Amino acid sequence: MSAKTTNPHHGSSVDVWFAEEEARQPGWLARIDAEIDRAIIAAKVRSAREQAGISQAQLAHKVGTQQPGIARVESGKVIPTLDLLHKIARALEKSLVIGFAPKKGAAKKKQSAAAARKTSPRRRRLTKGRTVARNARTARHAG
Repeated sequence: MSAKTTNPHHGSSVDVWFAEEEARQPGWLARIDAEIDRAIIAAKVRSAREQAGISQAQLAHKVGTQQPGIARVESGKVIPTLDLLHKIARALEKSLVIGFAPKKGAAKKKQSAAAARKTSPRRRRLTKGRTVARNARTARHAG
C-alpha cells in the first residue's frame, strides 16, 4: 500500500497558493489572468449570439468572416481584435462596452494603507489636536 499524500495547501488561502506559484513560475498569474479574460470574452460573445438566436455561420456571414473564426473566438482559443469585436457587436445589434476595474490585490493594498494611515501615531496626534481645537472653539462660542 502506498502512503497517503497530503495537500500542502490544505487549510491555506488561495492567495497563499497563488503567491507560491508566482514565486516558482514568474508570470504565472499573468497567464492565468489572460486565460480568464479569454474565457470571459468567449462566453460573452457566445451568450450574445445565442440571445440573438443565430448560428455561428450566420454571425460569421454578417461579420464578413468564416464560421471557424467565430468558433475559435467562442471557444476562447483566440483573443479577438477590437475591430472584430466591434463587427460582432454591430452584427448582433449591440454596443461594445470596454471598462477598467481595479485588480483584487490593489483594492486590498489601498484598504490596508488607509487603515495604516488611520491608526498611525502621527494621525492620532493630528486628530487629537483637531478635536481639542474644535472643543475649545465650541466652548468659547457656547459661553
